[in-house]
Amino acid sequence: MAADAQIPEAEIRSGSTLILTIIGLWILVVLSRPVTRFKGLVIGAMMVALVLMFAVPISRDFLQLVDLTLLTATLALGASLVCIGLIEVVRFVHRRLFRRDAERAARQLTAK
Repeated sequence: MAADAQIPEAEIRSGSTLILTIIGLWILVVLSRPVTRFKGLVIGAMMVALVLMFAVPISRDFLQLVDLTLLTATLALGASLVCIGLIEVVRFVHRRLFRRDAERAARQLTAK
């Protein structure tokens, strides 16, 4: 999609960095559930680090990040939301299967 929209390579690279970081943060949130005060502090610190990564000139230069246009930001947000939805679906299915298998194993143990 980005190549069809003729988005510059530097902008695609920055958008990809943003997408991967958002997805990584969401995985951190999912794995941290239930969120305690300490876990919330760690998640908040990671989100602040993401903002600083794009805001501090030294990190922007090192990572070669550029400002995203509205189109690129919209594509990055859309891709991130789709991935977050898929992560939640996988988590839901995994929890159901794990619970079902645990109940089946418990029934087998009590039957013996």
